[in-house]
Amino acid sequence: MESIFSYVLPTTAEKDLTQALLAAPIFTTRWRWNATRALAIQRFCGGKKVPMAIQRMGAEDILASVFPAQVMCQDNRVGPIELPDHPLVNETVGNCLHEAMDLDGLYKILTRIEQRQLATVAVDTPSPSPMAHEILNPNP
Repeated sequence: MESIFSYVLPTTAEKDLTQALLAAPIFTTRWRWNATRALAIQRFCGGKKVPMAIQRMGAEDILASVFPAQVMCQDNRVGPIELPDHPLVNETVGNCLHEAMDLDGLYKILTRIEQRQLATVAVDTPSPSPMAHEILNPNP
């Protein structure tokens, strides 16, 4: 069990976390937020507010045109997803990694674990820790 602490390395943490966040709902939510801030999605049309469902569809259409690998069927994916070089995609991924998640803090902790400055202990228990419930039940 002691080997689990070497699964995530500081050198690959950003790449691994980026691939993980693309499968999580956080990316889609942050995408809609960034697309709205960039004025790529209409909020008002003809003096009336555009319904949220229509705004969501518009955001998904923009995502499909800019980043088709993100909206494709999950069953057809093979290997890591290649990120396109697009300002909204870059902003959304950066937003997820640095604002929603603390990539810099994770990097520091992983570096300290790798350099043995931070002690790690693996304990085998009959049930998972209450702190692990969000990890076990996909609830980022």
